[in-house]
Amino acid sequence: MPAWTTSPLGRAGCPGDARGGGKLSCAELVDPARLSEALSRTAPVLDVLGPAALFYLERDGFVPASPGRVEKDDSAPAGYLVWPRAVAHLCVLVAPHRRRRGLAGIVASAAVSHALGAGLLSQWRARPYASRRVAVGLGFRELGAQLSVRM
Repeated sequence: MPAWTTSPLGRAGCPGDARGGGKLSCAELVDPARLSEALSRTAPVLDVLGPAALFYLERDGFVPASPGRVEKDDSAPAGYLVWPRAVAHLCVLVAPHRRRRGLAGIVASAAVSHALGAGLLSQWRARPYASRRVAVGLGFRELGAQLSVRM
């Protein structure tokens, strides 16, 4: 079964491509077409997910969402997975028929508060603009990009 390969890229630097010869710019590394072209020389690229923006939040930057009411049937869960190096990888899901009501910010705020209370660095991976907007509203800063490739 093909595996997903994920490589987060920060502003600190961008590695060369998988060929070991030429280099890809940071912009090319998160360009699905350009990266697929470069990688296809070594193995077939089956699928690409992204690019996504990577946002991070430390305790002193957190802006909690305004308290709001979340009903049982609002279908808006949020939580996080603990990743290596004490990173809390946030996940927020809101049912399509419940969006644009501020629910994402409310439930994400609770998950972020819990993660920060546990001493974790909160990470938010966002592709849609709405998700990016929620992250920024909670105080997250965009610090990188990520592209996942299945080969």
